Amino acid sequence: MLFLSLRLAVVLCTFMQETETWEGSLQKNIEAFQHADTIIVNAAGCGCMLKEYPELFREEEQEWLEKAEVFAEKVQDISKYLHNTGYRPPQTKLNTRITYHDACHLAHGQGVREEPRDILLSIPELKWFIWLMPTGAVEAQEFII
Repeated sequence: MLFLSLRLAVVLCTFMQETETWEGSLQKNIEAFQHADTIIVNAAGCGCMLKEYPELFREEEQEWLEKAEVFAEKVQDISKYLHNTGYRPPQTKLNTRITYHDACHLAHGQGVREEPRDILLSIPELKWFIWLMPTGAVEAQEFII
């Protein structure tokens, strides 16, 4: 597996609407990963941004729009990738407590919710909480495995 570095400064430039800065970086990222089968990302906000590349090209840039669509289809969060490719959970029991909170860009931006939980559920004797914020109020649910 080959890991390459993305020009994630694109994310910051996009938020600051510095189009001259990020347009070239978008195209360099697309070209750099054109032969990759999968682009694995471990930061929810960055993964969400990478999946939104097609939205950053105008219709008159049809060639780059099509390339951006192919690029975006390759992007996967690491939890989804591990879950779908046969993640092997640790065999050692982890008698500890953790708290898990869905990253907003992962849950809402990418629609990835179950995969991180399934990975956590596969760890022996892990006690964990999920923080839910459906109405702005924080609720906790405890899961003891």
